[in-house]
Amino acid sequence: MIKFVGGNFVSGIASTGTYDVSLTELTGGIDTAARVGDFVVAHTAYSAGTGSVSSTGVSGSDTNLYTNLYKAAVAETIDPSACVAYKYLTADADLASVTVFGTVTAGYGRIGMVSVWRGVNSVTPLIASQSGANSGTNSPLPVFAAVTPTIPGSVVLEVGTCSLTSAVQLVVGANYTNAVGCLHIGSGTAKSGIAGRIGYRFWPGYAAETPASMTGPTDTNAEGFIAHSLVLNPVANKSVFTTSNT
Repeated sequence: MIKFVGGNFVSGIASTGTYDVSLTELTGGIDTAARVGDFVVAHTAYSAGTGSVSSTGVSGSDTNLYTNLYKAAVAETIDPSACVAYKYLTADADLASVTVFGTVTAGYGRIGMVSVWRGVNSVTPLIASQSGANSGTNSPLPVFAAVTPTIPGSVVLEVGTCSLTSAVQLVVGANYTNAVGCLHIGSGTAKSGIAGRIGYRFWPGYAAETPASMTGPTDTNAEGFIAHSLVLNPVANKSVFTTSNT
C-alpha cells in the first residue's frame, strides 16, 4: 500500500541560483524523513516577465539526478514556469535534499516542493503514459487532464502551479487530500507571485480519473496556470500458496 511520508517546501524572491528542499524535515505524513526505498515527486516553479522551460528544473542532492516528467511555461502578463520531476531513492546519498533551480528576473516569486511516498513500485514507480498535462491563461486555477490508472492501489497526484497577484493559496480539488503547498509574492509593483500545490487521491479502481480543479486565487487578467496529473504505482501484491499431503 502506498503511504504519504510527508512534504516540504522552500520559497523566496527569485534570482539566479538554487534552493535546497530538505528531505529530513518532512511534515504531514507518516515520517519526518525520507528513507531508502521511498519515492519523491518534486516540483519547482517561478513567475517572471518571460518564462522559460530551459531555466527551471530539479537536480537532486549530491549529483543524484531526478527525472523530468514535465516542464512548461505559459505566456501571460505574469508568466508561470514549472517542472515536475521524480526519483526512487536507492542510496543514502539521495536522502538529504532536493535542489531546485531557475534563472529568474529579480523580484519575482520562486517555490520548490517535495512530496515523499512509501510503498511505490521500485521497477515502474510511474508510467509516463499514465500522466497528463494542461495549461491555460486568464485564470490562476489549475485544470487537470484525465489519467487512466491500471493497477489497484494506485495513487493519483494533481500538481498545480499558477502565477498570481494576491497572496491566496491554491486549494486541492474535491476528493483530494493536501500533500504540500506554498506561495511567494514577488517584490515588484505587480506583485508577481507564484503558487503551487500537490494533492493526492487513492484511485477508486474502476474508471479513468480526472482530478478536480484547484480553487483559491480569483485573479483572472494577468495570470496563467500549469497542471500535471500523474499516477504512482504500488508495490506488486505477492500471494503465498501452501500445499499439504495430509
